[in-house]
Amino acid sequence: MNILVTGISAGIGNAICKAAMQSNHNVIGLSRSQNAFEELQKYAASHQVLFKGVKFSHAHLQEENTEELYQVLSQISGVDVLINNAGLLEKQSFNEMDLHSLQRMMDVNLYYPMVLTRWLKTKALYKEHAHIVNIGSMGGFQGSAKFPGLLGYSASKAALAAFTECLAEEWHQESVTINCLCLGAVQTEMLSQAFPDYTAQVLPEQMAEFVVDFAIRRPSMFNGKVLPVAQNNP
Repeated sequence: MNILVTGISAGIGNAICKAAMQSNHNVIGLSRSQNAFEELQKYAASHQVLFKGVKFSHAHLQEENTEELYQVLSQISGVDVLINNAGLLEKQSFNEMDLHSLQRMMDVNLYYPMVLTRWLKTKALYKEHAHIVNIGSMGGFQGSAKFPGLLGYSASKAALAAFTECLAEEWHQESVTINCLCLGAVQTEMLSQAFPDYTAQVLPEQMAEFVVDFAIRRPSMFNGKVLPVAQNNP
């Protein structure tokens, strides 16, 4: 399969790429930074699969500066799985929040996944029975515990969950399924930023294995679902 992953420079996104390669799948990774590309290229070579890193800002989709990404995906005949993993957390109380910070979180966590998801559709780059997996958060899962300073992040992830449900309804006659996994605590830099004194029981590699397995094996079982994936939630 051909798996397109956003936000691959570190953490869960980087681990998702490696887990997919371990399962003999090709990976196209999008990142604003090229720092991880060389490492992942070597990892792909050792597993005899394709990895192509594309330095990419989602703003390119607005500027129609998408030729490299389009050519890469066209050459491999499209995408079987899209994992919208890129995320941004900026911890601030609502009363003191920089509104530009709120806009950045809404862009990265909601708007950009929406734009990329639609762009692939307009370019006919989804293969038959493609699966879109949005990486949400327990912070955006209805009824879960909420924490001071994470309002902007949680609100943007809650909106991503609603987008998942709505798009599944709009595309219910298409051969594309879409689901949202709301992840609990995983030991990443983002978690340390939100909860400096907390240590999660789940490592990025463990969560990545679950995400890849779900993305590949479960599209026929779920569509338009917002699913909690949490052992612990600070």
